Amino acid sequence: MSDRKRHLRWMEFLWEGQNSIAREEARKEEVLEIFKVLSDMAKRAVEAPHFPLWESTEEGVV
Repeated sequence: MSDRKRHLRWMEFLWEGQNSIAREEARKEEVLEIFKVLSDMAKRAVEAPHFPLWESTEEGVV
């Protein structure tokens, strides 16, 4: 393999690695944003819904 081809392959390898790192970083930011939203939602006061008590009928069907 010529020096030129070896150099071009090395540059391509570096470029792919850099793009891969950028994609990983972007994905990490997306995941962190999801957790931030979930954290904000968990901090809100939420009242439990009220369900009427179950009452049976004589036929056993409600």
